[in-house]
Amino acid sequence: MALDIAVPPRKTLKAVYLVPNLCLVTRQIFVENPEGVTRGVAFIELDGIRLADDKIVLQDDGVVHQVRVVLGVG
Repeated sequence: MALDIAVPPRKTLKAVYLVPNLCLVTRQIFVENPEGVTRGVAFIELDGIRLADDKIVLQDDGVVHQVRVVLGVG
């Protein structure tokens, strides 16, 4: 799964929480926007581990995984 997140140009939007169910795979996605940018991913963490290539692998392992996306210049 690749994320390309765009948000309205508001400095007040600092975070959003999503729980998409894709192919019986559940991810809790928390998006942080500390700099108030409209797009761009600084980094992504999966279960507390920073991903090198910002790509999330979907595995149907029955576990709910936590994804943290920080917007900004990557």
